[in-house]
Amino acid sequence: PADNRPHEFDNDADALVVNTNLVERYLDVAKALVEALEQQDRLAELADCAPGDGATREEIAACGEAFVRQEGARLFRRPLTDGQVEKYSRLFRDEDLSEASFAQLQGFTLRLMLAAPEFLYRFERGAEDINPGESVALDAYALASRLSYFIWGTMPDEELMSAAADGSLLEPTVLRAQAERMLADERAKEVFLHFHEQWLDL
Repeated sequence: PADNRPHEFDNDADALVVNTNLVERYLDVAKALVEALEQQDRLAELADCAPGDGATREEIAACGEAFVRQEGARLFRRPLTDGQVEKYSRLFRDEDLSEASFAQLQGFTLRLMLAAPEFLYRFERGAEDINPGESVALDAYALASRLSYFIWGTMPDEELMSAAADGSLLEPTVLRAQAERMLADERAKEVFLHFHEQWLDL
């Protein structure tokens, strides 16, 4: 469904309400994406390990956890917490799914992650225990996400994520250099023009 747009701009937080129809469509899209990967035999590319037919449950669980950590960090734009890894690795350890192949478990898990709030929305928390009304500095991953969506309108690229991972993005000189690199990219022009199209109706 099209986003509600009561005023000039298409990112009005008060108007962007998640309803049941939208959630169902998110799930449909997640399913379609995974099916497309399966049809193109590209699902295996998302994991560094690939347990064979004779793999033990322990090997499948270990590879599944590695897949969740690897792909989750890309989808959620930051490393997963231990709780998130436990949550999304559960299917790989489920005894009731012992007959399922690793690829099937991988597909089920990826569908869950593509419909997760952490993927669909930007969580720019600096810490888990922020009190209401309190201001805190963004961590490097939240800064990378905010910078990328502000300039490019999309998720951070590999270079920006690397700067967030080693913490160098928090240094003013590195932050400036990354911003200048991103502004020189064609994607920045598209976002800049889109803003003025909405603001001035040009």
